[in-house]
Amino acid sequence: MTVQKAKGLQNKAVILPYCSWPLDPDPSKQPVVWGEARTEAAEGLGRFPVKYKRGMADSHFSAEYYRELVYTNVDNINLLYVALTRAEEELHIYIPNEARNRNHVGSLVAGCIAADGGACELDGMRGRCTPAEAGVVYEFGRAEGPAPQRTEAPKTGHLVLEDYATAQPALRLRLPSQRYFEEEETSLLAPRNLGILLHKAFENAATEAEILGAIGEMQANAQLSQAEAAALRDAVGRALEDERVREWFGGGWDAVHNEREIVVPRDSRLRRPDRVMTRGRRAVVVDYKFGRRDPERYRRQLREYADLLRGMGYDRTEGYLWYVKLGTIEKVV
Repeated sequence: MTVQKAKGLQNKAVILPYCSWPLDPDPSKQPVVWGEARTEAAEGLGRFPVKYKRGMADSHFSAEYYRELVYTNVDNINLLYVALTRAEEELHIYIPNEARNRNHVGSLVAGCIAADGGACELDGMRGRCTPAEAGVVYEFGRAEGPAPQRTEAPKTGHLVLEDYATAQPALRLRLPSQRYFEEEETSLLAPRNLGILLHKAFENAATEAEILGAIGEMQANAQLSQAEAAALRDAVGRALEDERVREWFGGGWDAVHNEREIVVPRDSRLRRPDRVMTRGRRAVVVDYKFGRRDPERYRRQLREYADLLRGMGYDRTEGYLWYVKLGTIEKVV
């Protein structure tokens, strides 16, 4: 089980196979901290989310950086404490060799062991130190193991069933469909559904060539069969017959932002339009929809995106709702 699930539990023997999780926050996962810039230019912005990275230490967000660093170190040390205090009789810890010289919890454990030849000591306990092919083995005490219990095999009888009832299970797997099926309440989010695949092809693509490349990658990864990939290319081709869609994916933009977050001062909610394209002072925002459950809410949302873009200096702003499955485009702004 995980260390978190082991809280409050005890076991005769505990094996900790990977005592090597890092003490510091992982910048590659880009945790978000709430920061407040302390400059005259940023005065009045209030607190807003900032992605954690080491460069914050030398910026106006240094206080938030070191606070997150300290809290994360404490959390990981507390997690190590939980892991090391679950055993009643035997505790086996595996520390990767590379963790010894890095900022991992394993380096804390290894740093507490003093080795001298074939002997070692840990907090007053004397033990043995044995080199092995995979590394070094430190032993404190000896694992005896439980005494074998000798019990007689239970006497069992035999029961012959002449017949037994069976029934077809009335179970169906239903997954959330909030983004792709906004019209039918009973739709299932099947992995081959056209809406999901179209959105996956569009989500990181700036041009038509990149859309086709995404479809080819899905086929190469066995997410699509050859026939399914061909059908998806046909669907993309039909969508690109609209001259507005051809312009969106034509590659003539200064910048294309797919699902980028917009941070609004003094508001904890992030806005994330599906696609924003900019050229000069013109900006076009597009939201993909796969039904018509609440079109008025979608229009209000798109108008808000457009207002935010105008506030960024894009005075020529357009906004569209693209109902991909239905093959229709609605201009809202």
